[in-house]
Amino acid sequence: MIIEVKSDEEILATRPVMLQLRPHIAPDDYMPRVRRMMRDGFRLAAVIEDDVVRAVAGYRFFEMLYSGKMLYLDDLVTDSEARSAGHGRELIMWLQREAVANGCA
Repeated sequence: MIIEVKSDEEILATRPVMLQLRPHIAPDDYMPRVRRMMRDGFRLAAVIEDDVVRAVAGYRFFEMLYSGKMLYLDDLVTDSEARSAGHGRELIMWLQREAVANGCA
């Protein structure tokens, strides 16, 4: 199952996986940083399997003169314990559908 992450609890559930990709972020700074970025349009999506986050994507929508509306992928990471199980591919396909559903060119 893929969810768009919105609640504080959901954000915190993504932290262990996201910090595998972004280890420079202090664990206590993750929530405030994500919340600040969300005010500017940042979004998180997560693959959940057996109530555990297996993969996370950070993305945003924006529009540019040369391309029109687009979905920009900031981050994509699969838990090191769950790699090669198709979670990243599942998330990419979900992001592609989100882009189309949101009018991206």
